[in-house]
Amino acid sequence: FTIEPKEVKSRNCAVVMITSVVPPFLRAGERVDLWVSSIGDARSLEGGVLLQTPLKAANGTVYALAQGRIQARSVKTVGVIQDGAIVERDIVSDFVNDGSISIILRHPDFVTAHAVAAVVREAFSGISVQSRDASVIEVEIPKERIGDPVGFVAELESLMVTPDASGKVVIDSESGIIIFGEQVRIGSVAVSYQAVQVNLGTYQSPLDEKEQFTLAETTTVEELVNTLQAVGLKTETIINLLKAIDRAGSLYGELIIM
Repeated sequence: FTIEPKEVKSRNCAVVMITSVVPPFLRAGERVDLWVSSIGDARSLEGGVLLQTPLKAANGTVYALAQGRIQARSVKTVGVIQDGAIVERDIVSDFVNDGSISIILRHPDFVTAHAVAAVVREAFSGISVQSRDASVIEVEIPKERIGDPVGFVAELESLMVTPDASGKVVIDSESGIIIFGEQVRIGSVAVSYQAVQVNLGTYQSPLDEKEQFTLAETTTVEELVNTLQAVGLKTETIINLLKAIDRAGSLYGELIIM
């Protein structure tokens, strides 16, 4: 059948972009999730159905076919189709290179990379283990295990390593959620907002506030947040104060705002 362009209206049709994150070792016949985003003037994808669409890589090769009902998220022009794509061809990942494998840390850290290398050397003596940088550890497969790389990797995965403590504060501005590691501390600084003043360390603000709270220098983010919540400050205000402390250089950690 033929449809005239003027009959295609955003009221019941939408032009969308489809993306998918492909995991390693994917085989034909398996399914992956899809993200669907409007790139036209459609106001909502809620309740919509995606027509069968080929998913291509940058080289133009079709790897999967997408189809299914869209589940809209908080933003109505973005939705997800769970298991919405059927893989048409194998996507094989080679994990052995010249008799060695590379361990890649999801969160790069020099302390963690050094700890991983040390644990592997202790478990498998006589093989070459090198930390290339903060994220990659190159491990030589023992000669007697060269024919069973999967079994060797399985043994590597069973080793216990204590990662470096997180020094990050993550803020979700939309939901107001604040996540912080126990090692994140705050240096000497004074925080003032309306009728509340919080002094950390020996620094004292010259401002005359009605309510004053004093905490020790290098107090934790958790202690500061609990104090500010105790005096009745809203989460949005606490987030803004943490941003100001970070800009002042008194937050001993990395602030990530989502």
